Amino acid sequence: MIWTTVPFGKHQGKTLPQIVIDDPDWFFWILPEVYGPLKFEADEACKIKIPRKNPRKWCVEFRFEHGGQFRGFDIVRAEAS
Repeated sequence: MIWTTVPFGKHQGKTLPQIVIDDPDWFFWILPEVYGPLKFEADEACKIKIPRKNPRKWCVEFRFEHGGQFRGFDIVRAEAS
């Protein structure tokens, strides 16, 4: 899935998965106001689960296309990043 960048607010230019990881409070605060195609992506971003067991052993690895378009992410063991 290619994610749309948010065109407003303090996270303008970031995608919803990036915001969920970086600032989940803001994401869930703005969630009721999201509509249209971004609403579908927000519903998908809500499915992101961060491992709770030994959270310091995990980190987020973002994937981008050559042009800089955000492509997705993986949650990987910290020593693998």
